Amino acid sequence: MAHLLPGKWMCLMSSVALQKPQLKAILIEDMLSVRMLLRAVLTHLEIEVVGEAKTAAQGMEQFRELEPDIVFLDLGLPDTDGLDLLPTFKRERPFTCVVVLTAKNDQDTVNTASDLGADHFIAKPFTVKRIGLVVEQVMRSREASLSY
Repeated sequence: MAHLLPGKWMCLMSSVALQKPQLKAILIEDMLSVRMLLRAVLTHLEIEVVGEAKTAAQGMEQFRELEPDIVFLDLGLPDTDGLDLLPTFKRERPFTCVVVLTAKNDQDTVNTASDLGADHFIAKPFTVKRIGLVVEQVMRSREASLSY
């Protein structure tokens, strides 16, 4: 068995990439332009977008199949209110972070989304910076929970 000098060991260790697992996201949003923007921002932030859905039914199917870490959920979907999906998301995968995206930014909607398990709320129209801040918060909280 070869022995490594301390300097050689450190060199070997520094060359090994200690990668954090990449977060997986799905986008449940009926507007293609919003999905495209979210995909571009998330990809830039090294979040893997594993699925996109334009209806609640498609979103639920992808949620169950793809087991995302983060769900970006529009409330104004063509087949149902996105709020209807929240209890199922939280029951089936309680550690999945749900980020609600909506033009309905009144206090009642915010409170209802929060009560049903939304982790973050982003009012439309949103900025790229706002998405980045939310993703940063999600990543920090995830790292903190994994360090226990």
